[in-house]
Amino acid sequence: MSTLIVPPDSKCNLAYDQIAAIARSHALVIESAGGVMTIATPRVQREEGLREKVLRMHCMVEIENGIDLPPAPQWPKAKRVKLSPEKIQKIDLGLFT
Repeated sequence: MSTLIVPPDSKCNLAYDQIAAIARSHALVIESAGGVMTIATPRVQREEGLREKVLRMHCMVEIENGIDLPPAPQWPKAKRVKLSPEKIQKIDLGLFT
């Protein structure tokens, strides 16, 4: 048996992101948090009584006659922004007006 070498973290992270995108677009994700994702096939989701919840979570519907549905919308990733205390004070959210 040969020893396999694990790819670097950057490639592993990219693979995880690609796998997660495929799972989301096919409504396979049951839950996801902190880099841990639980996925299940539609059959298992139905057997466990989770299919309707998963479809709602992914904003999808299922059609009985098997018509292929378009993939779920892909939301843009949030961008991190560094703000100085001065800039934070100038932000007007309209919460107290």
